[in-house]
Amino acid sequence: MEHPVEESVTPRGFNPDVEMIRSIDVPHLRATAPVDDFQGIWTISSTRTFHDYMATGFYFAYYLNKELGVPVGVIDCSWNGKPIEPFVAPEGFARLTELDETILRDTSTMYHGMVSGVIPYAIRGALWYQGESNGHEGESYVLKKRALIDGWRQVWKQGDFPFYFVQLASYQAPHDDPTGGDGWARIREAQSEVAAAVANTGMAVTIDIGEGGNIHPKNKYDVGKRLALWALAKDYGRKEIVYSGPVYRSMNVVGRAIELTFEHVGGGLLAAKKSSPRSLEMPDPADKLDGFAIAGANKEWHWADAVIKDDRVIVSSAEIENPVAVRYGFSMNPVRANLYNREGLPAAPFRTDTWEFYRYRSADLKEIIGPSSAN
Repeated sequence: MEHPVEESVTPRGFNPDVEMIRSIDVPHLRATAPVDDFQGIWTISSTRTFHDYMATGFYFAYYLNKELGVPVGVIDCSWNGKPIEPFVAPEGFARLTELDETILRDTSTMYHGMVSGVIPYAIRGALWYQGESNGHEGESYVLKKRALIDGWRQVWKQGDFPFYFVQLASYQAPHDDPTGGDGWARIREAQSEVAAAVANTGMAVTIDIGEGGNIHPKNKYDVGKRLALWALAKDYGRKEIVYSGPVYRSMNVVGRAIELTFEHVGGGLLAAKKSSPRSLEMPDPADKLDGFAIAGANKEWHWADAVIKDDRVIVSSAEIENPVAVRYGFSMNPVRANLYNREGLPAAPFRTDTWEFYRYRSADLKEIIGPSSAN
């Protein structure tokens, strides 16, 4: 999901001549044993050099520098389109007994060839933007992501340093089935589980900036900014900053409706919509909350009516007399989803059930997926 700054949309007044932003690229290399060095040159952000900077890391540094006025260095240790397994340190896998070794691919080869040589650096934290190559996974990705974070923290010997990551953006054509569960719905669920369960991690939600026909959405400024909000609030003392969009917390059945509560409501919940995925402006208020589906005990899903009341969301449907479960934004490209907080940060997709669901692999083939432990 990465590409250079020059291929992304830029904020108004953008000027790449920021001498306090430095970057170094780690060359692509696979290895079967740790490589303790790499060939790279630190560059200063300027009109001449910024074209080679990876957009998410650059905008993360750009926003931090803008807010803090301090130098920011980015070590770009990335390889587009690769799965998670090669980046995991052996120390991370060693603590896992749940993973079947037969499902691991190129285990630790890019960790050995690329990450290992970076470890002598003192770092403030790590950013991770990946998942498409593991997009068919659910619980197994939770285990691999935990192995990645735990392994890096072990080998760096700098404690539980911050590890912030991006939840996959929307992609491909949307559909109108309220059941959902297609495409990346399950791996987004796994990413949410990691954010909730692993200490000193945070997740930037980006379902509102995805582009159906482009796996590399152009709006990387919002991605970098949303990651930077986590760092500013958690690591740089800016306690007043709202750094996350709404995250589902609990549900309560009230008659024919389900009442949902959320964490990270900020200044309040809001139905809103970006004018375009590429827009860097705040989302515009919408007349109606959307993207919620509801079901009864028969597990038949219907699009729901949803309203905001006292920073809760009340979900119901004339089709459901005794509701038991809700899903929100639970599909590959949830174009209906429009729940934000007033700071303009989108809510993370979620489901309250642990039922089996269908993953759509083509127009005429469906595969049943077992329940997840994420909820």
